[in-house]
Amino acid sequence: MKVMSPELSTITPLLAPLATLPGIGPRYDGLLRKVAGGNRVMDLLFTLPSSYVDRRTIMTLREAREQLMPGATLTARLRVLDIVQPSRARQPFRIRATDDTDEVEILFFHQAFVRSVAPGDELAVSGKLERYGLSLTMPHPDYMVNWLRHDTIPAIDPVWPLTAGLFPSVMRRAMHKALDLLPPMPEWIPTEALARHDWPPFHEALEILHRPKVEPDRHWSRLALMARERLAFDECLADQLSLALARQEARILSGRALKGDGTLREAALDRFGHVMTGAQNRALAEIDADMAAPVPMMRLLQGDVGAGKTLVALMAMLRAVEAGAQAALMAPTEILASQHYETLSRLSGVPCVYLSGSVKGKARALALKAIADGTAQLVIGTHALFQEAVVFHDLGLAVIDEQHRFGVQQRAMLGGKGYCTDILVMTATPIPRTLLLTQWGDLSVSRLDQKPPGRKPIQTSLHPLSTLNEVIGGI
Repeated sequence: MKVMSPELSTITPLLAPLATLPGIGPRYDGLLRKVAGGNRVMDLLFTLPSSYVDRRTIMTLREAREQLMPGATLTARLRVLDIVQPSRARQPFRIRATDDTDEVEILFFHQAFVRSVAPGDELAVSGKLERYGLSLTMPHPDYMVNWLRHDTIPAIDPVWPLTAGLFPSVMRRAMHKALDLLPPMPEWIPTEALARHDWPPFHEALEILHRPKVEPDRHWSRLALMARERLAFDECLADQLSLALARQEARILSGRALKGDGTLREAALDRFGHVMTGAQNRALAEIDADMAAPVPMMRLLQGDVGAGKTLVALMAMLRAVEAGAQAALMAPTEILASQHYETLSRLSGVPCVYLSGSVKGKARALALKAIADGTAQLVIGTHALFQEAVVFHDLGLAVIDEQHRFGVQQRAMLGGKGYCTDILVMTATPIPRTLLLTQWGDLSVSRLDQKPPGRKPIQTSLHPLSTLNEVIGGI
């Protein structure tokens, strides 16, 4: 019998399906999953409120008329004067109430909300205050309870993301049930870091944000800020640990060295007719070193438009072909993919195949056959390349252009088309070093920091919309 580790058994309640939460059931399960973006209790707990409604201050109607803008939230102590029944269909029930400084009409479109209310009742009411002419109205307040139960109205009321059919009360109930499942968990952030930033413990951070319990004189906004910082740090730390594990696993994976004799490269450069820049040569040397190593390459090639990334990618792809393998280039759009195909098929001197969603029928069948039997040494295309029907004979290098347009899973799917496939991703988007380390920490980075000589300077001009026809004609 398999024994569950103590660490895993501790968080087991958080991995349970949302439908297991008391009072949820199949009616709201799908709606909660849609909002939480997952099926687990943990997914719901990490669905943080988008905003908060502060109901701590109880105001008089006179103060509200003078100080609050229409649509602002009012919390007040009111006495019911009378209840006005609607005279015809689709008119609301009206509860006329006062606090002796002014009057307000509380509006409901369902009789169920007014059945338990009678003239003379003292109520605690909180909702959006509107003005209709000189009259104050509160359509369907968020809370209306007997004044003796006014402490049941949350002082700080979280506003979670919702979807059609999912009501705030259901979301609140589900979140509170999920919070009740939070187990005591060991702290993984050093104590000195918590003290330095004044961060709360993990479970307390979630409680602060989802179920605020604060005194009226406490600075709750600062507590919320510290809690959000704490959870954001948790997320960043988890990302870094996962990247570190991915790098460690990549280093121990056995790969294959891709080496070539340079003949295809030399022929391609002769067709190109220009020498490579110093930056291109440096980047290519880094790529060559990775491809020659017995571990899979994971490298990002970064450079402005016009810096020559495509030429560097072609040189890397030809090295894979010289080593007896195939190389593929995937672009996010058909226009970009077809441009790459025209360029690479003209310069490479080896059989190339183009594949996208628009390639149908006999042309698609021929392309798939050439990819599968190895006739196609270079393959250029769109997302279609990682479809299940695409089988490579021996994919040694996968190049992904404008890599930020693809997810990590898509990147892995293309790399998984071969054995220990080297991965080269390209982007023209300037990425700060800090972001590179946090978001793309599993990649080594090469930069093209210069452009080929002789390029004409770019001129930028501004034209009014009225001259659109002239601009199109000029283009």
